[in-house]
Amino acid sequence: MAYKILKFFISLSLLLPNVSLGQNDNILFLMDNVPSSKNVNIASYDDSIKFNFSVPLLSGIQTSLNSDFVYDNIIKRKIDNSKFIDPNSFLNSLTNKNEISFYSKFNLLRLGFKVKNSYIDLSVDEKINFDLSTDKGLFEFLIFGNKEYENNDKIGEFSSDFLHYREFSVAFIKKLNIKKNFLFVGVKPKYYFGLADININSELNYKNEDDFSSVGIHLNGSGSVSAPVEIDGNKLDLNNIKSTFRFQEYILNTDNYGFGLDLGLNYRTPKLNIDFSVIDIGKINWKFNTKNIEYDLSYNFDGLDISNSIDSINDNYIGFNDLINNTFDSLETSNSLKTSNYNYFKNLKTKFFLNTSYVISDKFSLGILLNSSSNDILKDLNVSIHSSFTYKDIFKFLISYNSTNKLGLGISTKGGPLQFYILSDNVFRTYKIFRLNELRSANVNLGINFIF
Repeated sequence: MAYKILKFFISLSLLLPNVSLGQNDNILFLMDNVPSSKNVNIASYDDSIKFNFSVPLLSGIQTSLNSDFVYDNIIKRKIDNSKFIDPNSFLNSLTNKNEISFYSKFNLLRLGFKVKNSYIDLSVDEKINFDLSTDKGLFEFLIFGNKEYENNDKIGEFSSDFLHYREFSVAFIKKLNIKKNFLFVGVKPKYYFGLADININSELNYKNEDDFSSVGIHLNGSGSVSAPVEIDGNKLDLNNIKSTFRFQEYILNTDNYGFGLDLGLNYRTPKLNIDFSVIDIGKINWKFNTKNIEYDLSYNFDGLDISNSIDSINDNYIGFNDLINNTFDSLETSNSLKTSNYNYFKNLKTKFFLNTSYVISDKFSLGILLNSSSNDILKDLNVSIHSSFTYKDIFKFLISYNSTNKLGLGISTKGGPLQFYILSDNVFRTYKIFRLNELRSANVNLGINFIF
């Protein structure tokens, strides 16, 4: 039974990595000849671009995945090529806190044009974020059982966070002359429409009677939900959760709204470029079909009474299958679910970028880029060294290597007004999308633009 539960949980955990791709945005920040670079490098400015517009859904496709769960660390092959779960290999591959994070962005519309020494860029983007976090202790309990636990010990925590929203933005970049140098100032106000938000945090604890006459687990959690679902009843039961999803109603929902701001400064000298951006300063107010939820579950096992399952001719005989089913039905000792209407707001994850590049010639540059999240600047700090080769406005090649040992590559080409680009902050791992059993992390950003 434990093996089947473990197999199901692992399969569920592996579902997203197997169908998704993996986000740093370093290469995109540095690729200032690509219009979508203004998503992160707010004050990026290219004098050669007078006007640009996007190909809807094709001008900016970005998908990123990072997962601490790798298929090859869990599923092994025997000599006869049959597969089996290797619990020790699986546990050895985990850290105390294990995560799956998925990010995807699709550009629905982009239009930019130059006005004297300024540039205006309008954009509409669809964004999806998913994060799942689990403690290693949850898997240790499933595999090794309760022998290392005392009554009321915490087994572990797990949390999930799903966010889907649409972003409308207008970037304004101004070019200023400072003696023989240039300063570019960028500001991008943004308006958000939240479509769905699900945030759940849970804790699992072990419990037993002093004489070990029974053992069990206690699960409690809370969260907030704004999504097309109805939650009825006072018990946590999938039958009480019903979908109210209607595509047109969902995709055109404007009840959840918010405001944000991106800021950027770029300073250019003949030999030195300095770029700085702060993005996603803002929040979304959630008001449509919002609920606060709290749940509490307890399961208790006090053994199997097989006295009536030995003699099949006994009048009180209970078949083994019925015995198992009855036992499972009796495991649940408490189940409570509280829901309440709850309007709330959610801050977006603010990030900053700081880049310094030395201009070797009109074709070559060399630099260092720092980026991080404001939630924990030092913990999330990423440092990259990079170099680029540019040939007029026709071709640009960029390579980077960061402090997490990831190699990034970016290529853009332009023939007439048509520009194509493909970027990745993690080339060596991204190519494993063709070998899903080894996939841990991937990052892809590509698109087609018309530039005049």
